[in-house]
Amino acid sequence: MSDKISPSYLNLIKNKNPENNARYLRLYDCYDLIDHKAEKLKIDSLNDYSWVYNESIFKLPEIYELHQEFEKEVNRILGENPSITLSDDSKQPSDWNSSTTNGIEIKIGKAKDKDFFFQLGDEYSAYHGIVTGKTGSGKSVLLHQLIINGAMKYSPNELEFILLDLKDGVEFQFYENLPHVKILGIDEDPAFGYEVLKWIDDEYTRRSTAFKSKQVKNIEEYKLSGEHLSRIIVVIDEFQKMFTHREIGSEAELMFGNFVRQLRSVGIHLVLATQTPNGVKWQDSTLEQIALRMGPMMSREAEESLFQHGSELIAANFTQKGDAIYNSHSGIKSETQTFNYGYVDPKLLNEDFLEYYKNAQEIGWEDSRVIYRKSDCHLRDFSDVNIDSTTSDVVGVELGYYADVTRDLCKIKLFDARKRSANFLVLGDSDSSLIVKNDLLIATIHDYLISSDSSANVFFYSEYMEDYNSFNNFLGNLNVQITNDPEELATKINDLYDKTIPRTNGNRELLIIDGINYLDEINDYSDSTSGDDEWGTDSFASDNKSNLEKLNIIIDKSRINGNSIVLYAQKRSLFNEIFNQSLFSRFTYALALKGGDNKVNDVVWDNHKLDENIGYLYDSHNKTLKKINLLKIKI
Repeated sequence: MSDKISPSYLNLIKNKNPENNARYLRLYDCYDLIDHKAEKLKIDSLNDYSWVYNESIFKLPEIYELHQEFEKEVNRILGENPSITLSDDSKQPSDWNSSTTNGIEIKIGKAKDKDFFFQLGDEYSAYHGIVTGKTGSGKSVLLHQLIINGAMKYSPNELEFILLDLKDGVEFQFYENLPHVKILGIDEDPAFGYEVLKWIDDEYTRRSTAFKSKQVKNIEEYKLSGEHLSRIIVVIDEFQKMFTHREIGSEAELMFGNFVRQLRSVGIHLVLATQTPNGVKWQDSTLEQIALRMGPMMSREAEESLFQHGSELIAANFTQKGDAIYNSHSGIKSETQTFNYGYVDPKLLNEDFLEYYKNAQEIGWEDSRVIYRKSDCHLRDFSDVNIDSTTSDVVGVELGYYADVTRDLCKIKLFDARKRSANFLVLGDSDSSLIVKNDLLIATIHDYLISSDSSANVFFYSEYMEDYNSFNNFLGNLNVQITNDPEELATKINDLYDKTIPRTNGNRELLIIDGINYLDEINDYSDSTSGDDEWGTDSFASDNKSNLEKLNIIIDKSRINGNSIVLYAQKRSLFNEIFNQSLFSRFTYALALKGGDNKVNDVVWDNHKLDENIGYLYDSHNKTLKKINLLKIKI
């Protein structure tokens, strides 16, 4: 369907270019022909060109040709007049002198030819809202009216938005350049939604502490004391998906229950959207705290769950898009109002949002927004292969950045200031996991060497050596022993074992084993030097242990012996088959990548279902499990 088909856009073009009226008359004729066809075919019984919302109409042979002519004419006009934009002048920001001290009031439509307002705050006795509507009813358009008109009226220093779409993750993507958006979750991700809830909880604490220091009890008194603080509207579409998430559901439900009671005083307001409010699994007391309820066409069940209309249903009987009901008194029938709102599309307003951004900077606004995509990655440039080593007691490896609101770098410590080492296990069984794993291991080598002196040793055994062809230049300039020969690995294991039992103080070493599918082959190679050293025939070096058994001991003792073991296995079950299962606890860090049996935390029973560049890092020392946007290397 054309983005340029609304009559309001045509009026805008016509008003800006009166000299071209003849062409516009042709365009309107085309438009009216389509509308006439729609009415004749009884495709849509709604009024006021409502067929523009019905994408299926443009696939019909009777209309397709007219629609193509329509689009051609619009594009021609725009091409001949490059100064024309499709952003309505009414979407330009006001002088931004409006204040949210006493509450929020945003125009969202018309009622009986008068402006109709969305209102939250003490002055209006409503602090949070719930929006519902059938699929295709225009619920999202109503949310866009709220966001866009709110940004027009208030500066980002007065009003900010947190926008999360848990339905399909794309509804709010066009607000990336809107300065009012404090946190934007572009992809559907309940886990990130939960991280946002934790940020909101922390923000409540920060604001409460600030209020106490000023001896005030709410945001109104705080702002009247001369302090500056924005109100925040948290818009979450299909919010209930967090409640059904196995790992975060119960905690998320508890947090929402607390939020609807606590956040009002600090100026944070929830606007929760869902198609099925009657199916939301939450406490009745939570809904009771949400006084503002609105929406366009909705199901009978939805209206009955939110409004006390009895048998005289209103929204369930709507037939025209743009009609909606509004009630700020917990659904009491006598307080229900109807209004009409227009169509607005944020993807047509990007130039306006960029102008808002510029205007915001001019009034001293500082950009601290968080934009989250699951596809984001931490790009690291290794095109310069010259590594200047700086000896450090601490060796940290950058894996990416946390998939939360902080977006802080995620670093693991292979060696700490007390000369203790840590082991790192990577699990994942998919094509994308192999690519990400390669980058992770190369970054591990890089970060280890830049923090070590020239005596540092890196031994890199890989069952996937051909996958590293693109890194040949990079690795060729580093002090790394690289092999896919199990005999060479067996020799290295015996060398480390001889230093491990008894403990020998030597240089710290990094052993990377990339793949364990054929690791049992190392038992085919004996250590020809065993028994010939100073330890004699009774020494640990000649104790007839297999090479796999020795590797188990090296891993077990590595923390106190200055060795760090980095190991990649496709599956946790394969790790358990080859190694003593208790050795899993000897890996301070375990990272789950996409695919297979990748469980890195026994508290989480399900395997982690992950996207291509997302990982879950379990830190056994701090007992934390955190989601990460993983790195990508540029060579």
